[in-house]
Amino acid sequence: MCRHINGLARTAVGGGEVKMCLPVPCLNVINGGVHAGNALAFQEFFLIPSGASSFAEAMRLGAETYAKLKKVIEAKYGKRDTGVGDEGGFAPNISSPEEGMSLLMEAIEGAGHGGKIELGSDPAASEFYSKEKGAYDLGFKCEEPNVKTAQEMVALYQRICGTFPMALLEVSSVAKRQPLCAASTDAVSSSSSKRTLSTKRISRATPS
Repeated sequence: MCRHINGLARTAVGGGEVKMCLPVPCLNVINGGVHAGNALAFQEFFLIPSGASSFAEAMRLGAETYAKLKKVIEAKYGKRDTGVGDEGGFAPNISSPEEGMSLLMEAIEGAGHGGKIELGSDPAASEFYSKEKGAYDLGFKCEEPNVKTAQEMVALYQRICGTFPMALLEVSSVAKRQPLCAASTDAVSSSSSKRTLSTKRISRATPS
């Protein structure tokens, strides 16, 4: 597939040399939503080693941080919370997406990879969107609801992107038909632009 894509790129530039490169991996290391039995509404939390000089180094940084994350979770919540969700990420019984991001940051710094790994998330907001209420329930797995309007969700996304080094915040095709997507795209982009993200470093990561 990579050779085919490289061939298409070579054709697009008129037959000139195109250096093949691998994408930076996104490691799904904390699970919530419908993929885990915890209280966390957001479904996926990613480590994105965009500061790596090669794909091999990116995998090493990610693996070392994943191992450190287990120790961080165990120290804070106990060994029981180091169980994993459906997609292999840890599933600590937390409820706040900010708490999940903070765990990732502590693991990154603890592994000695500060400044080399950015964060990402797929909230999968369509899973906790209520058509009846026209709102999003972050407490959909809890006894007490935590309902937010689209505007309140935008504010949450802005706060996350303004606080943490976010390189990715995914919105599904289903969510695009909901009020959240249109309202959040410009606001989150503006919030993220205040941070220095690593799109150039991402494009230069090459296989070893």
